Amino acid sequence: MATLTVTSNTESLEKRDFLLTEFVPKDGPKLLKKKQTWLINPLSGHGFHYPLVLSNLTRRYCAPDTSSVEAVRSAIHEGLPKAAFEQLKAITGFSGDFLASVVGIPTRTLARREIFKPEETGAILRVAAAFQKSLEVFEDLTEARTWFSKGKRALGGASPLEFCDTEPGAAEVVNLLGRIEHGVFS
Repeated sequence: MATLTVTSNTESLEKRDFLLTEFVPKDGPKLLKKKQTWLINPLSGHGFHYPLVLSNLTRRYCAPDTSSVEAVRSAIHEGLPKAAFEQLKAITGFSGDFLASVVGIPTRTLARREIFKPEETGAILRVAAAFQKSLEVFEDLTEARTWFSKGKRALGGASPLEFCDTEPGAAEVVNLLGRIEHGVFS
């Protein structure tokens, strides 16, 4: 299991950690220009989820509209750049080796890959989407990182990150977050 260092809000700005910012469509492109900003959607589940995840990973605005599903599918087929993995690593606070093992990319492949293959891109997006949901539920980077790294009884003792190694596992993490969001004992 990776070790996770979490910081308080005052420390986070000093250590160049991320600032969570509520998504406002007209401000999306401008906000993404700030390197340490991560957009979250306070209206979770309203069709903005994957476009926001993609926007955060690539630092390019993907408008959440009727074509957003196609934009996400297209991004998967084209492959995410290596910078997207680095962005995921930075926001989660996990080591690159541990994150690579969860998404199923050998460390040596990760070192030389500039553009990920579609299946690798899908795995990166799967983990990023689950982590995005934790950010939206907790609305605090430290809490989301801590929650994502600790074993959960509802997940058989595995951490949410470990559970994201498969699509059904990631779906269960998102379901668990939905129960937490709605106050259901889990």
